[in-house]
Amino acid sequence: MPVNIDGSAGDEYLLHVVERVVDCFDEQRSSAPDQIGRIKKSVFRPEALPVELAAFRFPQFPTAVCWNGWMVERLVGLLGDQLESRLIWSEDPSLSPHPAPWGF
Repeated sequence: MPVNIDGSAGDEYLLHVVERVVDCFDEQRSSAPDQIGRIKKSVFRPEALPVELAAFRFPQFPTAVCWNGWMVERLVGLLGDQLESRLIWSEDPSLSPHPAPWGF
């Protein structure tokens, strides 16, 4: 979605609005949310993950945006060190999720 800012070029800024909410969260294998809804350990059901989407939300933590790995790689390629990416979950046991993925 384009963002129009007075004094900027017409295509200088874009906003990606993540509207899709996908029921792919494994509540039994994930940690319980804290008092503001953040989930420290997220586990997803691989068969339900929307890997074709750049990003999605899930019902148990609807304010969080989850970016799929292919899109994170693209964003890092565009933005470099201006973007911090944190792994929240992977099927690959050799990858370790960030210890505080939603903490800032």
